[in-house]
Amino acid sequence: MILKEILPYLSVEADVRVFDTLESTNTTAKEYAVAGAAQGTVIIADYLTGARGRHGRRFFTAPACGIYLSAILRPEVSNGTALVTARAAVSVCEAVEAVTVITPQIKWVNDVYVNNRKVCGILAETVAGAPWLIVGIGINFVQPVGGFPRELADSAGVLYSRDETPPITRERLAAEVINRVVGARVNDTLIDAYRRRLMLCGRRVFVTNAAKSDGYSGVALDVDEQCRLLVRRDCGEVVALSSGEVSVVV
Repeated sequence: MILKEILPYLSVEADVRVFDTLESTNTTAKEYAVAGAAQGTVIIADYLTGARGRHGRRFFTAPACGIYLSAILRPEVSNGTALVTARAAVSVCEAVEAVTVITPQIKWVNDVYVNNRKVCGILAETVAGAPWLIVGIGINFVQPVGGFPRELADSAGVLYSRDETPPITRERLAAEVINRVVGARVNDTLIDAYRRRLMLCGRRVFVTNAAKSDGYSGVALDVDEQCRLLVRRDCGEVVALSSGEVSVVV
């Protein structure tokens, strides 16, 4: 990532810091936040050695193939991580839609998909009592050399394959994402924007808890105003999910 190729496209007040390699942009952003970094401080790295997603799962990165960034947000903390995560997912979709012909979808709650493959993961984190929240975003921009690891080959996707010439640079898309993540606020239009892009509505799903110790099938109906996924279980009960894993039943 080249900072001078990001700055001309920024329309918000953001302090962007670019690194070649980090363990985790979220970890570095937390360190900056603890030291008093301002709202809108953004940490970007070309490659991450210890990136992770929800529940501590490893997040695959490849040098110069993705957009890996974390933003420090202060005013949003009172809205809770679920709504901030939803806002970030919508922001990524809006950024992609603004500068490409690609139409992304959201898989509840924090993943962005293109052509039924995951191209982006989002992880919002806070610390109890801290007046800030970190939003980490990882986007698979171009296919890594040699492809994805075997365990991800059937699920991971990219915005552009190796045989394509992207019409935009990673820096251009990164700027669009920053503009929306830093500039956006959780408001009355969020749920409608999220709902329009939700790929689960009307589909049969299987729900498990974080430990995957049990689960149940049902139909995803909608999201409520807190971005909880409404699922009608096969027994007829409608539940509002604020956590858990949801997979589409093929």
